[in-house]
Amino acid sequence: MPLAVGALFECQRRSVAVPERVATRRFRRHCHRSQVVPALTTLRVPRYAIGQRAGAMICDRLNGGAVFGGVLVDAGFELVTRDGA
Repeated sequence: MPLAVGALFECQRRSVAVPERVATRRFRRHCHRSQVVPALTTLRVPRYAIGQRAGAMICDRLNGGAVFGGVLVDAGFELVTRDGA
């Protein structure tokens, strides 16, 4: 179970209002999104593109390429807002 869903369930168990009193967000999509109320806002990242880029960087290094310490690669993201966000 995703951490955000567990936090939501615990808030509900303790009668803490979500999102009025506590806000929670998810990172990635899970099958639970259609089964919880309120629906949780999600941070969607391009996981496939990140994997491709990481694989290409590893292959470059294995083929004698330079190691670029501290290189920042911005893969982007999308914020998918749901109930009460």
